[in-house]
Amino acid sequence: MMIAMAVITHVMPYLGSLNIPRSRAALVATSIPLLSIIGRLGFGWLGDIFDKRYVMAGAYSLVGIGILAFSY
Repeated sequence: MMIAMAVITHVMPYLGSLNIPRSRAALVATSIPLLSIIGRLGFGWLGDIFDKRYVMAGAYSLVGIGILAFSY
């Protein structure tokens, strides 16, 4: 959760620098923790069904893709 808070802290100024309206930037900042909760529950459920090593590999792959998406 601390990583998500670090992203939320900087996402508003970043989106503002891209001339995105504040209302849309606020929507993005609000959706990050909501999607984090959904992802935690979903990956927890997948961890109960599949080998946790593979689930974690998939989760970290998605995190890496997200970090790359922020750089563009």
